[in-house]
Amino acid sequence: MNRIIPVPLRASAPVSGTVVLLLVAAVLWFFYEVRAVLPPFVYAAVMAYLLNPFVAFLETRGVRRDRAVLALFVVLVGFSSVLAYWGVVALWGDLPDLRASWPVYMGKAETAMRKVQTSVEFAWPIFKRPKCWNEPSPVPWRGFKPMCGIRRRCLRRC
Repeated sequence: MNRIIPVPLRASAPVSGTVVLLLVAAVLWFFYEVRAVLPPFVYAAVMAYLLNPFVAFLETRGVRRDRAVLALFVVLVGFSSVLAYWGVVALWGDLPDLRASWPVYMGKAETAMRKVQTSVEFAWPIFKRPKCWNEPSPVPWRGFKPMCGIRRRCLRRC
């Protein structure tokens, strides 16, 4: 009697680190290229994940799946429309007050941005802009002069 002897399976060849790095780089490049198109798909996946329990609940009550999804979307669009309408009405009512106090808000925002800029320039001197091209820079490569010998003009006289 011929007896079949099982052949032990060979382990596959290990994948080199270069191949893994190339695959990771290719995937990252792909996501970079489709970054403008990707968010709607991500939002749709998150919405489908969050709404699936409600659709399943309606399905157990005897509603077909397509009608359950349609009903949930109608409810969500209606709810969003009502919230947007209330927001526009509230903003429209506050618009005169906002217009009157706009300079105060802009002054506060400018002061806050100047404080942030000062703290960043103090913490990281590389971000400090020289006032003029002739002045020395805290970092050697920041105050360069062009090779052609023509100086760039800054806003104030050097």
